[in-house]
Amino acid sequence: TETTMPRGEHKTLKLQRGQKKKEKKKPPPQEDDAKRAARKREQDSLRETFDLLNLFEPSIVSLSFPEDSEPAVPIELDGGIMEGGGQILRLSVGLAAILQKPITIRRIRAGRAKPGLLAQHLTGIQSVAGLWQRSISGDKGLSDTVTYVPGPFCLPASERRPLSACIGTAGSITLLLQTLIPPFLLAAPLPPQPLPPPPSESDSSSSSSSSSSLPAPSGAVAEVEKFWKMELGGGTDVSNSPQMDFTLNLLRPTLAKMGLNFDVDVDLRGFYPRGGGRVSAKVYPVRSVQPINLTDRGEIVKISINVWATRACKPSTSQHLAQLLTKGAQKIVRTTSPPDAPPVPVQEKFSVYDDRAYSNSFGGMIIAETSTGCLIEGTTMVTLAGKEAKSIEDAAEEAINMFDVHWKSGCCTGEFLTDQLIIFMALASGRSSIRTLDLSLHTQTAIFFSEILTGVTFEVARDPDLPSTFLISVDGINHINA
Repeated sequence: TETTMPRGEHKTLKLQRGQKKKEKKKPPPQEDDAKRAARKREQDSLRETFDLLNLFEPSIVSLSFPEDSEPAVPIELDGGIMEGGGQILRLSVGLAAILQKPITIRRIRAGRAKPGLLAQHLTGIQSVAGLWQRSISGDKGLSDTVTYVPGPFCLPASERRPLSACIGTAGSITLLLQTLIPPFLLAAPLPPQPLPPPPSESDSSSSSSSSSSLPAPSGAVAEVEKFWKMELGGGTDVSNSPQMDFTLNLLRPTLAKMGLNFDVDVDLRGFYPRGGGRVSAKVYPVRSVQPINLTDRGEIVKISINVWATRACKPSTSQHLAQLLTKGAQKIVRTTSPPDAPPVPVQEKFSVYDDRAYSNSFGGMIIAETSTGCLIEGTTMVTLAGKEAKSIEDAAEEAINMFDVHWKSGCCTGEFLTDQLIIFMALASGRSSIRTLDLSLHTQTAIFFSEILTGVTFEVARDPDLPSTFLISVDGINHINA
């Protein structure tokens, strides 16, 4: 018998069987020209990041090593915890090369809006791995996992060819230097011993006939290069990283107190959005790291005001910024000094930079130098082409406020210098101590991963005499660069 279904019920039956009613697709929202252009610039920038990398001179990379023994199991590191950014990669790769410990870093930069390896991070790890490598995997753009097994340095001391590394974007050269400087200081071969001087006439006349028949070294003593050279390209002064003047005027003299020396010659400044900066760096390898003690700030002896601007800015930009920084720094120092204290000398430096990015960028730095060698800073930087554009007055206020917090706390190292000293304190040949502010997340991250890779234990305690400061102390492992 044929059963007839009432009109419309067959549609209800089909819906009950899990078939959803089809909806008309809405057209995607239309982008305006500005958003479309911004999205295209971002895509082009990412494409350039990985297409324009020119990391090494061909003669630099040599990845053939003798197969002596199976490498140890890599130490597993989580790159997404704590600071959750590139600092974990920079510190861990440098320590891995120095200590010859294999590592695997997972969830790289998971705490960032764009996780994974970007140009600056990729350039750093490939530069280190190209010279201290047994094997590496995952070193590609946007990768979230890298396994690095370090090996012996691949260039003999007699072949001191420069490392050439270009980020290809406005990625920070100063952060790239944070990756490269530690292994070049403490894992690169030491300079060869110079030839003995030729014998003097008195020595040759008193020597025996047999010894006088030997040929004496001709000419003066051959000059021995005591450094390894790097030629780097990218951004010299970009947001979310130390300015080049910070690296030169704060990090360099502080590391010199630990017997660690490097020089950087800036050939061309590079700014957001295109970079184009070029620097030549010389790193002087040493056998060991001297401990540092920066716990007594002493008395202020000098204030330095360093300001700079690109040619695209108004000519009066640097002078106006310098006046504001000088006035603000002097007021802060005067309010914390005895009434009869003599005025502190102020040294101002103005710089105008050419750059390939043709950007409207300017910046400045306050540095107070004390009788015990402490350097207390306040910094600011503005890129008018970026999202964080500020007026000259707002930029000056940013640096003055930072200096105010650092100076009045009684600290001996600011937060941005402190986190860069941790790795060297862990490797030093004795006990190091520094007085700093509340520990920044970068400093806590540096301590955490340095303890994992070196085995040291940092001691952190609030100073009862200066409650706004902390003492960070550690007994270093006395690493020897053999």
